[in-house]
Amino acid sequence: MRELQERTGGITEFVPLSFIPFKHIARAAAPGSRRSRGRRTSSTPPPSGWALGKSVPNLQASWVKMGLDAATESLRWGVNDLGGTLMEENISRMAGSHHGVRLEPEQLIEAARRAGRTPAQRTTLYDIVETY
Repeated sequence: MRELQERTGGITEFVPLSFIPFKHIARAAAPGSRRSRGRRTSSTPPPSGWALGKSVPNLQASWVKMGLDAATESLRWGVNDLGGTLMEENISRMAGSHHGVRLEPEQLIEAARRAGRTPAQRTTLYDIVETY
């Protein structure tokens, strides 16, 4: 992916999605196998960013899969996007995610501030619309 990006420059963001093993696949796991929890899934974005280097300018943490606390912490590790508000997200919940279905803009703004970042609303092409 990094090679493709260096050649084309066409990728605006990368969203490393945490694996949610709680339903279906987890049932087939060997007895005694460990299931992923928040601490383990929250480690996904930083290695992705290291592998991509500066070739992909935006790295997003999925608060739906990681939870808002882990996604907020990942802002301290180099992630620059928390994603956005959702209304009735079902895919992750159906897979067994224990995290939110919806966040209000104020919750994302506060999360960014807790991580020491300046919150901003952006377009899908990462043009800043407004800072908070």
